[in-house]
Amino acid sequence: MRLSTFSLIFAAATLLPACKTAPKKPVMAEVATEEDGAPEVVLPDGVVGLDINGDGKPDIFKHYKVVGEKKVIVKRESDLNADGKIDMVRLYNIKAEPTQETVDLDFDGNKDVVRTFDEGKLVREAFDMNLDGTPDLTKFFEDGALIRKEQDSKFDGKVDYWEYFDEKGKLERIGVDHDGDGEIDAWHTGAQGVIADAESAGGRTADGKTAVDAAVERTEKAEKAETEQAESAKEGK
Repeated sequence: MRLSTFSLIFAAATLLPACKTAPKKPVMAEVATEEDGAPEVVLPDGVVGLDINGDGKPDIFKHYKVVGEKKVIVKRESDLNADGKIDMVRLYNIKAEPTQETVDLDFDGNKDVVRTFDEGKLVREAFDMNLDGTPDLTKFFEDGALIRKEQDSKFDGKVDYWEYFDEKGKLERIGVDHDGDGEIDAWHTGAQGVIADAESAGGRTADGKTAVDAAVERTEKAEKAETEQAESAKEGK
């Protein structure tokens, strides 16, 4: 499963400043998005539905709550593949800032990803690909930039693979836990290893090796080859 095949629509939300001359009618607390202009569908209980793909059925459902004289969004549900089922749910705080989002990436009815926000910014993205209730791959963000990945490649409930990124988003170093004690046993540079991703989390090669085992084996072979070449060069002098 490739994550890039899913184009997820995210709506930015913010509160409008209060005005003394504002009318009594609640003010919508969302900025303009590409959803503007999409036909609204009449729904019960005051929920706003938007028909994004023009098939006559709502694809996005926005739930609002009136706070004072403002109408702020509290939840946004999306049907990403137009099958009539909700695939993504985003929750908001009173400031109309997103706090959490759950996503069904493969449309099987189960939530594969949980995104956590702090002050409206993404800080954590946890993938549970085998649906055991424990993240198999977790991405950490700072100021919108990916800074670290932690992966349980063997699906045993323990993180055994770490990736660290520099301020430019470049993979800097990789840590591997060989014996399963939760501690990093070996460090590798970004050029030596492989980048963990949700589609390869826990994946095995044709000979039964996990992605981590295969990466370690490749780095060990590369290091051995470099050592042999260095020794051979010395002997040739």
